[in-house]
Amino acid sequence: MTKVLGANPVGDFVRGHDFKLLIGGDLVDAAGGETFATIDPSTGEQLTEVPSAGREDVERAVAAGQAAKDAWWDLGVAGRSEVFARLETVIRESRVRLAALDAVDGGMPFSAMDFDIEISLQNIRDWPYLVRFHGGRTIPASPGNLHYTSSSPYGVVGKIIPFNHPAMFAITRVLPALIAGNTVILKPAQQTPLSALALGEIVREVFPPGVMNILSGGAEAGDALVVHPDVKRISFTGSVPTGLRIQQRAATSAVKHLSLELGGKNPMIIFPDVDVEEAVAGAMKGMNFGICSGQSCGSNSRVFVHEDRYEEFLERIGAVAEAMRVGPAYDEGTEMGPVVTREHHERVLGYMTAGLEEGARLITGGGRPENGGVPDGGFYLRPTVFGDVRPEMKISREEIF
Repeated sequence: MTKVLGANPVGDFVRGHDFKLLIGGDLVDAAGGETFATIDPSTGEQLTEVPSAGREDVERAVAAGQAAKDAWWDLGVAGRSEVFARLETVIRESRVRLAALDAVDGGMPFSAMDFDIEISLQNIRDWPYLVRFHGGRTIPASPGNLHYTSSSPYGVVGKIIPFNHPAMFAITRVLPALIAGNTVILKPAQQTPLSALALGEIVREVFPPGVMNILSGGAEAGDALVVHPDVKRISFTGSVPTGLRIQQRAATSAVKHLSLELGGKNPMIIFPDVDVEEAVAGAMKGMNFGICSGQSCGSNSRVFVHEDRYEEFLERIGAVAEAMRVGPAYDEGTEMGPVVTREHHERVLGYMTAGLEEGARLITGGGRPENGGVPDGGFYLRPTVFGDVRPEMKISREEIF
């Protein structure tokens, strides 16, 4: 970990700071002056208000991307790689700030978010190298003819990212598009906009105006981005219902390419010859409790255990989960932070209730920490393990996140 934060870094990284949209190289308010509040999940208190972009802001951002795309493409891979090298430098210099903003805004432990920035830095270094091997190919043809393929950028692309790795996704999800010569409009999750807006302050000193645009906002901004006819490619990570809606809306304005990552219900299978301690450690790590409180589409939220090791596994994983220290995201001793919003807190509690009502056996967890030590207003839940879960149960079928 780069640094141990103080008792509460809100004052150092949020309070008194005026967060802005990035459009065409300028830091601006939303055209209509609208804002929305972002909340600290560790305390339940408001952190600050940020601009809420609307359709006019999307129009401005697309126009800026369109104006910048030809010159960005003309730099070539070598020129864009030089920009990436400068990007790595400024991200490294802002590492603590970006990780701290994710801790206070998303409720994820600072150490985990700091590691996210390390992964981001590695990605910045990798993409210029990888893109040099992504070329066209020649195709056998009739005598006197040459058939070949050649790649070219889409132009302006839209990236809509989730709340569980805010800074890492804000950085890494745009890199392939940028190194290939596209310009980008990034829309962070409404629950965790701060690190992306801070990123805007950083990258405007690196990228030519309009190459990178960052818009915080809600459904209006997202919809305007999806349906804009000049945005030919959209990527989205989030829920299945929203993904379906994006597919439908995108098709109303143009033929577009969509990349959708819509969650999972990933199983881990444990055979009778395993080392139970190792299996428990793997299951706990795979649930991402210590990274984003289990709020990950990659979490192994189901475990199929051979009957010969079943009770032994349940006893051990229950003890390990029970011992995890739940606390504020920016407390050095915290192993698992809160979930991201009050609404999500209630949603997960609803799944716990459903598990009990449908006959699952509660091994540990099932609600807020009972021994105090966490702020009353925070959105805390204990790591929860159910046994005797049948396939038809709600907690077996649906992604809890």
